[in-house]
Amino acid sequence: MRSQGYKMKRDQFVALCWGMTGILISISSVRIGLVTHEVNPGAGLFPLLTGLALIVLSIIMFFRTSRVKKGKKEIPLIGPRRNNLLIVLALLFSYALALNRLGFVLTTLLFMILSLKGIEVQSWRATLTIAFLSTIIVYLIFSLWLGIEFPRGILGL
Repeated sequence: MRSQGYKMKRDQFVALCWGMTGILISISSVRIGLVTHEVNPGAGLFPLLTGLALIVLSIIMFFRTSRVKKGKKEIPLIGPRRNNLLIVLALLFSYALALNRLGFVLTTLLFMILSLKGIEVQSWRATLTIAFLSTIIVYLIFSLWLGIEFPRGILGL
């Protein structure tokens, strides 16, 4: 009788990808800096918390999907939304690369526009409204209210 090895489910593979993304974000955020001169939150604090949240959620997803019963039907990764994971990973990687050069405001705005058009396929009106509002709200909360310094980039914002 031949021994059958462990076969990873698609959702477990996706969870591992998100976990690795969380690790990369966390490592990059530590390099940016977690605190400023006077022990104020630095630009890397929010990405670190985001990376750690991704790691925790991916671990939960990995173990929850390992308990799915064999009779339960898995959602296939083929179809019109099969490339969403690759799009998200590419956008997150590009975001991390562009953040210091372009600055927080421009990079976040572009990330939101590309995410909404590439993944959710929103109308241009909805895309621009959501992208501008979310970028402005995040900037106001974290930069002005909490005093976190974001990379200014080429626009100086």
